Amino acid sequence: MPPGVVRLVALAATALVLAGCATSESAHGAASPAASATPTCAVPAQPGVDPPPECVVYDPERNMAANEGYRERMPQSEDGRRAGEDIVPAITEALAALRESGATLTGDAVRSAIAGAGVVPDGIQVDERGGRVLFGFPVPEGGCVAGSVTPDAVTAEPGGFIMDGGCLAMVGH
Repeated sequence: MPPGVVRLVALAATALVLAGCATSESAHGAASPAASATPTCAVPAQPGVDPPPECVVYDPERNMAANEGYRERMPQSEDGRRAGEDIVPAITEALAALRESGATLTGDAVRSAIAGAGVVPDGIQVDERGGRVLFGFPVPEGGCVAGSVTPDAVTAEPGGFIMDGGCLAMVGH
């Protein structure tokens, strides 16, 4: 199932949970026929506990895992992996020079250093995190190179696109 659909289903289940497990009862206290035909609430699965008949059961752990699925990486082609491995040394050298220069590590500085190593600037994604800059960019042969720069280290490695597309999972956004 595509990640967007999974999130939509999880969002719908959450909305139903927030709405509560209301029953549809007539003035005489009997459930109406509509209550048994269409779920009116969602409840988490609980071993040994039967849900109310008008509710649908969901697995909260599965929903949480699906919610984070956008960060998973797709497979990368062999050509893309080789192309990423070929550019990693130049990227690492350029970012190490930036880090060792004593300049403030900003998204713009990291983007500029990566572009100076031969990467098309428009495709470079960055995410600043209090002294740490995450980056990612596509390689023309398929997939990405992603990594980070801190005052102490540089990392860069090839990999596939994230499930939502792009090369950088915007952690915490």
